[in-house]
Amino acid sequence: MRSIINLVYDRALERNPDGIVDLVQDVGIYVPAMVIGDMLGVPREDAGKLVNWTNRTTAFEDPRVAPTSEDTFDAVMEIFEYVNTMIEHRRATPTGDLTTALMQAQVDGEHLAQEEILMFWLLLMVAGNDSTRATFCSGTLSLLQDPRQMAHVRARPDLHDSAVEEFVRCHPAFSYMRRTAMRDTEIAGQPIAAGDKVLLWYVSGNRDETVFDTPDKFDVRRNPKKHQGFGGGGRHFCLGAGLSRLEMKLWLQETLRRFPEIELAGEPSRLSSTFLNQYRHIPVDLRASEAR
Repeated sequence: MRSIINLVYDRALERNPDGIVDLVQDVGIYVPAMVIGDMLGVPREDAGKLVNWTNRTTAFEDPRVAPTSEDTFDAVMEIFEYVNTMIEHRRATPTGDLTTALMQAQVDGEHLAQEEILMFWLLLMVAGNDSTRATFCSGTLSLLQDPRQMAHVRARPDLHDSAVEEFVRCHPAFSYMRRTAMRDTEIAGQPIAAGDKVLLWYVSGNRDETVFDTPDKFDVRRNPKKHQGFGGGGRHFCLGAGLSRLEMKLWLQETLRRFPEIELAGEPSRLSSTFLNQYRHIPVDLRASEAR
C-alpha cells in the first residue's frame, strides 16, 4: 500500500510540477482503486477504468459525473463485460487474486453463478474504491483546516489510529442506508411497523450528543468507539473495514512524511449527492513542503 500511495503522489506531481494538486482528482481517486484493483487482479494501468465506473455508478445524482441514467446503466454493462473477460482468462489460468477466489468459492457444495460473481465483483470494486477515498480526503481536509489538530498528528504517531476513527466518525462515506423493519418495534419513542422503510442516517448518528462530547468538533484525540462508520456493527458491518482502516492510516503516515507542510491551495467543492458524503475537489500545495 505504501508503494501505491507514493506512486500516486509521484504521478500527481509529474502532472502538476507547480505542486498544486487536487487531493481528490489527482490522488484520492487512484490510491484505493489501485489497492482494490491489485486484490481483484486488475492491471494498475486499468485503475482509471475502475475510477470511472465507480463514479458513474455511485455519483448518479451529480450531472457533472453521470449526466443521464443511461450513462450509469452503460457503466454497469461495461463492468460486466470487463469482468466476463477476466473470468474467461482465469478459467484458463487461475491466479491468487479475489476474482479467482470468487470463481472457486462454493456455497453448500455449489459454485457461485456467473451473475453472483459479477455482482460480488461490482460490490467489492465500488465499496473498496469510493468509500476510502471519500473519508480520507474529507478527514485530511479537516486536518488542513485546523492547525492544532494537524500538529497533534504530526507530533504523535500514536494518535494515527484514533485520527482514522475520527475521520470515519466525522466523515462517513455514505450519508445513509435504508433497511426494512421485519417486525413492529419502537426506536426512541417512534413506533415502526413491520414493513416500514427506515433510513439510518450515519451523518447524524455519528454526531449524537448523547454519545459524543462536543460531537461537531473534529478531535483526533477522541476515541470514538461507538461511531456508526462501516455500518456500526451487526450483520451489515463492512467487510472491508480492516482494509480501509489500514489503508487510511498508511496514507496519512505517508502524506505527513512526504509533505510536512501540506496546506490548502484553494476552495474545496463538494459532490452533489444526498447519498455520497464526499468532496469533488480539494486543491492542496505539495511541492513547497515535500521532504523525501
